[in-house]
Amino acid sequence: MKRISLLLFLAIFVSVLHVEAQDVNPNGFNKFFYPDGSISSEGNLRDGKPDGMWKTYYPNGQLKSIGRRTEFQLDSTWLFFDEKGDTTSLVNYNHDMKNGYSCSYESYNDSLHHNVVKSKELYKDDKRQGFAFYYDRGVLDTEIPFKDDRKHGEGYQYDKNGTVVAVLTYKYGQLLDKNLINRVDEKGRKQGIFRGYYPDKKVKWECYYKDDYMNGYYREFDQRGKEINVARYIMGQLQEEDKKSLASNKDAVKLKSEFYPNGGVKSTGGYKDSVPVGVHRLYNEAGKINGGITYDNEGRKIADGIVDGRGREQGKWTMYDSLGVVNAKGSYKNGKREGQWYFYFADGTTEQEGVYKDGNPDGKWQWYYPDGKLRRVEYFAKGKEDGDYYELSNAGDTLQVGLFSSGEKDGVWRTNTGDALVVEKFSDGTLHGDYSVYYMPDGKLKVAAKYLSGSLHGEYRQYYPDGKVAVDGEYAAGNENGTWRFYSEEGLLESTLDYSQGEVVKVDGNSMPKR
Repeated sequence: MKRISLLLFLAIFVSVLHVEAQDVNPNGFNKFFYPDGSISSEGNLRDGKPDGMWKTYYPNGQLKSIGRRTEFQLDSTWLFFDEKGDTTSLVNYNHDMKNGYSCSYESYNDSLHHNVVKSKELYKDDKRQGFAFYYDRGVLDTEIPFKDDRKHGEGYQYDKNGTVVAVLTYKYGQLLDKNLINRVDEKGRKQGIFRGYYPDKKVKWECYYKDDYMNGYYREFDQRGKEINVARYIMGQLQEEDKKSLASNKDAVKLKSEFYPNGGVKSTGGYKDSVPVGVHRLYNEAGKINGGITYDNEGRKIADGIVDGRGREQGKWTMYDSLGVVNAKGSYKNGKREGQWYFYFADGTTEQEGVYKDGNPDGKWQWYYPDGKLRRVEYFAKGKEDGDYYELSNAGDTLQVGLFSSGEKDGVWRTNTGDALVVEKFSDGTLHGDYSVYYMPDGKLKVAAKYLSGSLHGEYRQYYPDGKVAVDGEYAAGNENGTWRFYSEEGLLESTLDYSQGEVVKVDGNSMPKR
């Protein structure tokens, strides 16, 4: 970023060397030229340094870059182009550093000319943070997490249909593991691990295939990562025996039983080298199951609760983490969660609570901060968000409030980002209607726009904190369209860009060179 700033600065003053006869206004608008007389850059100088809107050009007259400086520092969105007019990058700046998403683009030709996104990276103070997205001819190929500008965490690789085909594990910039999933062999048969995900990339289900047949354990998880269903298959055939007993080490596990003095069974369960694994059932002297313990493959107790003869959880259950600390309590009915459930932080304080009905979240659910303060409230119906939703900061300030209908955002939503309030309208989970952003804390309008079926459409205006217009333009089906005007903080028109279907066709009324 500093290199870009320096190059732009040098480009201006190298141009000055070739126009000795030109008077440079150290506090006003200037144009600089190549030796052949074609324009190389133009913009405002203040105290002899670039400030405000600036543009640079290639010798052929094609726009090379356009962007704004505020107090001499790179600010807001900068656009960069190649000599043919195709966009090569879009960079968002704040205080001379990359902040927000930066995108790079590539061009290719088949029967048509395409200029498509190649990468999309999120920056905070010049360092990549969070997920970055990389594309192959406009189609998402890889999703990689960053922490302080180094790859760190679990990333994903996709096929052309958007299916995850590899899980990439990074630690402090190093690739530790590449786990191939959702793959087929040369004959088109499913082989190996298959896995589905929720939108937030939590695992929804996973299973194993051999020669196109499900072979092994199939597991389902809710959105909190809790296992809600387990079944075992052998070459496509569902096995009806106890679903959870013996886990995946069945061949190495021996079933052991204890008996009452009268000969009745007191307990049964699997052991591997004397280590308890899987489901252990406890019986009363009448022979009825009255308790149970579930162990993982290392012998750690992960749950207290009854599993009946058909492999279904019944009655009250207590769940434990790998350290033996209680992390959930609730009840089951015929293998499905039912009634009030509680989930806990490691210190035993409640993290979330709510009701299940027939295995699905139902009614009011509440989330808490570790100190016990309310964090979020939402409502469910048949497992889907339905009704009011609101989220609070630890200080009690409202962060987000809105309404869900059958799992989709609906109506007006308000989100407090800390420095701005975003007010947007949804219809069936899609942005549709007025979209506004307000400065915080004074509540003055910053952005006014509209969405139509998920895409920006119609008039778009951006304002300075004092209410003066900064940007005035129009969108059509998500693309910039028509004439866009950019104003200084003094209200003076600095530049105009004319768009056609998202592509710049004119700069300050001058047509871009044809490709």
